[in-house]
Order: sequence, then structure tokens, then C-alpha cells
Amino acid sequence: MTQDGEILEQAKVMKISKRFGMNDLDLSTAYAGDIVSIAGFSNGTVGHTINNIGNKHVIASIPIDPPTL
Repeated sequence: MTQDGEILEQAKVMKISKRFGMNDLDLSTAYAGDIVSIAGFSNGTVGHTINNIGNKHVIASIPIDPPTL
């Protein structure tokens, strides 16, 4: 979901992974506060909220400027 509460896309989480040193660990679950990578979404990015279908709660986030060279 976007910060405005609009549904950006509906998809299935295909893989959850976490960095541990120089290695990637595949996880079966992630909890609030975990920093993970999620595969299965094509439009989601930083600042979007992942919810169960029907849940309209959006987590507020600070906008991040795109990188510059």
C-alpha cells in the first residue's frame, strides 16, 4: 500500500531472506523491526506497507530522496 492508503499491487511473498555477515539466510517468517529482502513484488519499494488482504492500515514513513551521482 502507498502512503495514501491506495493498494499498489496484490502479490504473494515468494521468498524472505536476511543478510547475516556475508551470507544470505532464507527465512520462513519475518517480524516487525526485521530488516529483510522480500521477493514476489514488482511495484513495491521503500516506504510502502505490506498488509494482509483487507487490512487498510498504513505505516507512516519518511520520504527518502533518490540517490544522486
